[in-house]
Amino acid sequence: MSRIKLIVLALGILIVSQPASAQPAPSLVNKILKEGTVRVCVSIASPWMMKNPNGSDFIGFDVDMIAELAKVMEVKSELVPVPNFGQLIASLQSSKCDVIMSALTRTTKRAMAINFTEPYFVLGSAWIVKKDRADLNKLEDLNTQKVTVAVSQGSISEERTRLHLPKANVKSLPGGGDAIRITEVESGRSDAAAIDSLKVPVFQAQLPWAKFIPANAFDQPVDPAGIAYGVRHGDLDFVNFLNVFIYNLQANGTIDRLKAKWVDAKHIKIE
Repeated sequence: MSRIKLIVLALGILIVSQPASAQPAPSLVNKILKEGTVRVCVSIASPWMMKNPNGSDFIGFDVDMIAELAKVMEVKSELVPVPNFGQLIASLQSSKCDVIMSALTRTTKRAMAINFTEPYFVLGSAWIVKKDRADLNKLEDLNTQKVTVAVSQGSISEERTRLHLPKANVKSLPGGGDAIRITEVESGRSDAAAIDSLKVPVFQAQLPWAKFIPANAFDQPVDPAGIAYGVRHGDLDFVNFLNVFIYNLQANGTIDRLKAKWVDAKHIKIE
């Protein structure tokens, strides 16, 4: 037997004898293509995912991105609604869906639980307070036990509030969108509410009683970070595919077109 044949035989024996844990993970991309459906975990948040006022379906930036994904993969999409952001990662980990496409901000803490794609959008955090609160103008003014800050449970704004305002009394509210937190401030039950910096210009026009911390939060938010799609650890083939998908949509202008379509006062609402 030739030397080359011996090497090939030895390699074959080595591969066959590998334990199951050493075998490559099944391809999620192939699974989706075979089943003909990509399951997507989503949570309500304007302008990314909103209930259609003229129907029972959903509309928004990420809804259109999901449609683009299904078209590129030539499969159907199945939306898996999740009550609040705090349950998105757990829903993905328990295999209720294949991917999170719901304006999820990349953080190191979340990256220990799931894989992230490259970002397709960048935003940061801001805090809304009443204009007549002369004592609240800077981030440091919020960092006291006397101040109560309303946040959305499990959101990146909650993480940033706890990070930057460790002395504040954080009121973590499950679901309810922006409306429940803004009502907290307007009614006086909370002194401030955490919001995405993306919404500052729209809320400035809609809420004459409000001011924002930082004052230039839209242009210079606290901790600007990328929002991206999330996939289970091990599904690296799908992460690679999604990165190419995002790059192509950035290159051909689709993402800029969706920004112009959805990121405006018509769709960024207090709800």
